[in-house]
Amino acid sequence: MNTLICFFGVDGSGKSTLSNYLYEELKKREINVSHTWYFEADDTLFRKFLRRLGKSFQFMGNKSTSNSSLDESLEMKENNRYLVKIFKNTYPWLVFVDYFKYTLLNLTIPMKLKTRKVMIFDRFYWDTVFGLYKEFNLSNSTFHRFMSMFKMLVGTPDIIFFIHVKPETALSRKKDEIKSLDNAKRVSEDYQFIYSLLKKIYPENVISIDGNSDLTTVKSEILTHSLDLVGD
Repeated sequence: MNTLICFFGVDGSGKSTLSNYLYEELKKREINVSHTWYFEADDTLFRKFLRRLGKSFQFMGNKSTSNSSLDESLEMKENNRYLVKIFKNTYPWLVFVDYFKYTLLNLTIPMKLKTRKVMIFDRFYWDTVFGLYKEFNLSNSTFHRFMSMFKMLVGTPDIIFFIHVKPETALSRKKDEIKSLDNAKRVSEDYQFIYSLLKKIYPENVISIDGNSDLTTVKSEILTHSLDLVGD
């Protein structure tokens, strides 16, 4: 039987440390296991092209036209506004398709081909979908459509570890990325929303882990849950 284990939580919660620890522990037990950082898809050539294109459209939206005549200035602004609007409406779908393809190639197909494998993911599709939802102010219907399509693609993860930490803890661990306590609190609220949503979608599979606890205790809890599942 194949097994899918996912980790999610705010930056600084310890996802990478804990998911890599679990990977190494299962390897020691000669269990067929893989570890994937889901956001590695951001480094594909297609995503780099999209980011470069996005910067170009952002420049177009902010470009000064002070040296043009009034009519030319107004026309240029209107054309730029139209192009930027098209890009903003299209970009989330392009990212969605790219991640959908990535998930198909790196999860769905390998899980079908292997008869017994444990696949560990640091972050997962809900991080991507929620990020698009927030950044581009997607409608609720589009957000739930994206979530449903991914759910059909991946099925039901066997364990979803939600690593919960206090905003103060996250900030102390990732100060350069998080910047301020206000940001840490805002992101924490976002992930509480994701946690509540996943509890509704996968009510039997989400396990909340207190990442504020001693690291040895947290590692032991995660390993115990995982070994109970894979039967070692």
